[in-house]
Amino acid sequence: MAAEVAFPFESPDRREFFLVPPVAVGEDRRGRYVFIAEPREGGLAGVRRHPVTVGELREGGIEVLEGLSDGDLVVIAGVSRIADGEVVKLLPQPGGGQP
Repeated sequence: MAAEVAFPFESPDRREFFLVPPVAVGEDRRGRYVFIAEPREGGLAGVRRHPVTVGELREGGIEVLEGLSDGDLVVIAGVSRIADGEVVKLLPQPGGGQP
């Protein structure tokens, strides 16, 4: 009889992180950052620059170890063309809803 067994081992330095597309993370002389979208009426959002600490690059994206919270809307398109405080249009989410 043969069997395939997998054992999940946890690392003692296991870290919690958010996984975001690499294009969402910008970098300049002040460090790495993302833009967080703060929804407003009419499908618009104000964006604010938010510093982040990143970890490893993974197959599904880049780890953000510090600087994000559950529920944050991270801008993933046009990051190089927007600035802190600008107003942007939110695109509908797949499935037809707003973020």
